[in-house]
Amino acid sequence: MPFPIRHAARAPAGVLASLLLGACTWVQVTETGAEVRVAEESEVTACERLGRTTVSGVDRILAAKRLEHVVQREMQDMARNEAANIGGNAVVAVSPIENGKQTFAVFSCP
Repeated sequence: MPFPIRHAARAPAGVLASLLLGACTWVQVTETGAEVRVAEESEVTACERLGRTTVSGVDRILAAKRLEHVVQREMQDMARNEAANIGGNAVVAVSPIENGKQTFAVFSCP
């Protein structure tokens, strides 16, 4: 049985959709989250550590892995939003992204 044209057209469209969605970002930084910066460990030595937050997101869409820098940015933005909720003004990643999750330390810096 021949492969119908309508199915052939769907396959490339599905691949294209996965690639495009893999580059999309859905996380919006809140007004208070915008006041929080992403820092390196060496930049928070004079800061008070307030705690930790673990954020989670989507690192795959269907079978396609999302772009690493897009996922990283979303994790940072979610951590910034969470840090603002507990009075922090800086976050430092303390783990790599694993299975769509990442942990950040939250700091209050002068």
